[in-house]
Amino acid sequence: MTARPEPASALQPRRHRTARATTVGRGALRGVATVPLVLMLLLGLGILGLYANRGLVFEQRTAANQARSTQAFEVAEAGLEWAGAMLNTAAAIGADCQPDTSQSQSFRDRFLSFDAATGTVAPRADSVNTGTSLRAACVFTAAGVRCSCPASGFPTFGADAIGENFLVTFEAPSPARPGVVRLTITGCTSTGVTAKDPTCLPGGNGRSDARARITALHALLPLLGTAPAAPVTLVGNVTWQGSGAAVGIYNTDAATQGITIRAGGSVDASKARVTSLPGTPAANSIVANDGALSVLSPQALFTSFFGMGREAWRSLATEVACGGNCTADLATAVAGGAQAIWVEGDLELQGNAEIGTADRPVVIVVNGRMTMRGTANINGLVYASDWDNSGGGAALLRGAAVSETGFTANGSADFYFDPLVLQRLTRGGSGAFVRLPGSWRDF
Repeated sequence: MTARPEPASALQPRRHRTARATTVGRGALRGVATVPLVLMLLLGLGILGLYANRGLVFEQRTAANQARSTQAFEVAEAGLEWAGAMLNTAAAIGADCQPDTSQSQSFRDRFLSFDAATGTVAPRADSVNTGTSLRAACVFTAAGVRCSCPASGFPTFGADAIGENFLVTFEAPSPARPGVVRLTITGCTSTGVTAKDPTCLPGGNGRSDARARITALHALLPLLGTAPAAPVTLVGNVTWQGSGAAVGIYNTDAATQGITIRAGGSVDASKARVTSLPGTPAANSIVANDGALSVLSPQALFTSFFGMGREAWRSLATEVACGGNCTADLATAVAGGAQAIWVEGDLELQGNAEIGTADRPVVIVVNGRMTMRGTANINGLVYASDWDNSGGGAALLRGAAVSETGFTANGSADFYFDPLVLQRLTRGGSGAFVRLPGSWRDF
């Protein structure tokens, strides 16, 4: 039986439906494959974002730590400069490190002790905290810098002192060196709370964000490099005037062989009361026409005793310019703590003023003529361009006198050679502290 063919119109729609179904299935498959890919891309971007954020946080923390570290270092540097300046401040201070006329100790005297025999420097022990030395500290507050220089015990501040701070500790170098002390400065950043970091403020129980420690050796540049070997030393001639009481010159120190006068020129000792070592004739204690002394220029003579030029020494001294009677001006300068005094022009002392003491002698450099009259007493060394005591008087100089030219005197003034007074000027803590090159350390 022959099959009847289907009409073309009946077959065409069927083929169309099959093609449409095939097309829809392929599109669905492509969408399914895209979703995992997108998810993988999102995951990768998330990981990259987390890594970038981690790096940013790390950099921020590193920058913050660097800032705190630098801040602590700068605080310690400020402490080193402050301590060096305070060591060279002559004024007496109170517990707040500020000048206080009711006190008797300067910053140097409060924290350091000096052995005049050996020249060594040692930190003073804390009488409250056994086994420790006295320490100074400062804190930076909104109202300014506040410091503590206790005579005993730890540095103390109020509860509001929560800024950056530093601690100053003094140590003797090892091995010990004459005139040298080690300064250790510890700087701390602010804690932001009232609990202090014990590293910078002993006795506290807090912790600062950053700390820095630096050290440096400071050496004492003495006011007098080499002490004279006689109570009166001069380049020119010694002349005595008047017919009354004679000037007294004394030296019983065996180490200097009892020399009373050392002059580059002639010496007239007919009107002088000269006392030397027991059993030594007065004439034998006088050295006249000293060739080594007579050829020295004023600058060379100055350098031989002070170890530096005039202008360099002048920069270390308290300058007094009075042009006449300087008794009151000198007394005021010494009362303010000055040990090195430069007088520009002539100096005349009158009355009964006390200039310097045996424990704290002075060095007076007179860039002019020195005249000592009345009953004024001086403990220390007086160096002058010329010495003219022709006005008389019964003044007293315990230490030594030096003149770049001559020495003229009358009356009953006394000149005592005192080796202990001169020793305190050369090795007993007088002078200026300077930082030793190459001694700075931050580790």
